[in-house]
Amino acid sequence: MPAFDSIIEERKFREVGSFATFLGFELTGLDGPDPRWRAVALGDTVLFHVRAGRLIATFPPMRPGDFGSRPAGLHTLRSSLDGMTERLLAGDGVLAEGDFLFAATDAMADWILRAAGRDEAKVWKTLAGLVHPDVFARLVSDQRKEQDAAKRMKNDDVTLMRLRMLADQPSFVLACR
Repeated sequence: MPAFDSIIEERKFREVGSFATFLGFELTGLDGPDPRWRAVALGDTVLFHVRAGRLIATFPPMRPGDFGSRPAGLHTLRSSLDGMTERLLAGDGVLAEGDFLFAATDAMADWILRAAGRDEAKVWKTLAGLVHPDVFARLVSDQRKEQDAAKRMKNDDVTLMRLRMLADQPSFVLACR
């Protein structure tokens, strides 16, 4: 017999559904004078464009507190599917050598925005310096344990992708899964 909580959760899922988020982006002109990023998004996965330790773009535009349990994302209820493309956002930006692009899911994106509000240079330096999945896991674990609730990372899935724009070919590429 299923637990009472799972029965309630299953009923709630059938009635309310769940949400997914989408962020797709491309880099263009990397071999020419006008490198750019272009992106589309639905929900609360965020692309951060950082230059010289300063945030120059957040796409989609989000602020701390905009993240919750019901994002304006891809909803699983069939009745909600028709309106999805109308809510798809598009954005773009100009890239320069040394720029970073960070793509982050909701819990990570929310933490980044709150941390950047306290000490912008520190958060970008920390994220730019992540060199191994274990270091990332330790950062997440430490931030989830933070005693100050305003600084704590939500206990939710976290994903972070980092790209750095270089003038030359990289000497190595690190891919972790």
